[in-house]
Amino acid sequence: MRDPDTQPKFSIIVIGAGICGCASALGLARRGHRVCVLEARPALSELGAGLQISPNGSRILCAWGLRARFEEFVCQPPWVQYRTYDTGETLGKHPRNINSWYEDIYGSPLWTIYRPHYQQLLAESAVSHGAELVFSAKAVKVDADTGTVYTTDGRCFKADLIVGADGIWSKARAGIASCRDIVPIVWDEYAYRCLADRDHMLTAPPTAALSNNGDTNFFLGPSGILLCYPCNQGKSFNIVAPCHRPVNKEAHDTFNPEVDPVELVDAYKDFFSPVPELLSSIKKCVKWTIVYLPDLPTYSSENGRIVLLGDAAHAMLPAAASASNMAVEDAAALCECISACKVVSELKSAVKAYEAIRKRRNDRVWEISMISQRNVSSYTAKSYNDAVAARNEGLRKATEELAEYLKLSSEDRKALQASQVGDEAAIYPSPALLKWLYGYDTITVSREYLRDNPLSQ
Repeated sequence: MRDPDTQPKFSIIVIGAGICGCASALGLARRGHRVCVLEARPALSELGAGLQISPNGSRILCAWGLRARFEEFVCQPPWVQYRTYDTGETLGKHPRNINSWYEDIYGSPLWTIYRPHYQQLLAESAVSHGAELVFSAKAVKVDADTGTVYTTDGRCFKADLIVGADGIWSKARAGIASCRDIVPIVWDEYAYRCLADRDHMLTAPPTAALSNNGDTNFFLGPSGILLCYPCNQGKSFNIVAPCHRPVNKEAHDTFNPEVDPVELVDAYKDFFSPVPELLSSIKKCVKWTIVYLPDLPTYSSENGRIVLLGDAAHAMLPAAASASNMAVEDAAALCECISACKVVSELKSAVKAYEAIRKRRNDRVWEISMISQRNVSSYTAKSYNDAVAARNEGLRKATEELAEYLKLSSEDRKALQASQVGDEAAIYPSPALLKWLYGYDTITVSREYLRDNPLSQ
């Protein structure tokens, strides 16, 4: 890695101050670049739900020196439990952070976090390294030829490089000729998203037990699947509950509407205690429109002045809980590529290197998210009885196998996993595939690629 005091400094605009934008700003500002983040909202959002930071994401945050700061805010669920909807029987119990399991297996921990905390932590660190955040600056047009971003209030911002981290409805993507006509696709399900207050959960024995174990819980039934896990420094439980979406609904017409929590309670009325008690405590609920992108022909403009990251480049379905982690991986890879430039004329080669490093992996994770989402749908479809038998057997078998691994010492687990190789072609969610997904080291992979493919050759 070059000394940030001696490497060239480029002017960079980041569109969007979400997780992807703030991570990009932080990574680039840490290396001394002049970073300006344009955010459409008047302030960072105080609203949101929970997110999972998988080991491939937490590895980057730790490498950037943020572990101690994040550990003040994250939760670390010890287990994930898969439970029946009608009796509460545990079908499978798989380790997460119990006895440092994920850190031993994948080299970094798994965290859950309240999204506003995640955004704020990244933003404050980016600003501390010199990044500028400009609020109420909604991009309306991005010009690749001149490297200019135009906002709705008539301002214009110019830079050597424009980073499009502005999500699935990206204006930066519209500035790339070959991506201009890409239209997001609406999935045939919604997902209810909401938070349950832990203090309220403690007032009733069924929900108190759920809250006190601190685990991630999946409740599996024929009419739906409900996921909940702790976040917000343990003060809240994040709830995600998918439901069928009418085919005639348009994404823009119903994008993330707030709904009466009674609608969610009714949708899951057949579930056993503590699900009804948990849902009856909800004060606010959003019916999240699930939208994704088709494959993009490129992540960058022909001249290299615009580059896309995160949902702007590869918005994926949520079931694999990988979108935000891929966004942080994108940010880390782009930072390495840009910081390998000696002169501004190499930026075009740098963004092409970024795409070479990222696209194949993002495409595979996009496929995994599709497989995972279809698996979720199959458990709520008419074929439920057939699908559930295979699911239950798989959960039981995995639980038994993982129990044997837990008997090993931490040192033995690390040694065993070090000898295993991840395989992107393996079946999801096999151990080889998960090793490839969670054991990935974006920074090392990027530096090795740049070493073997120097920008100046």
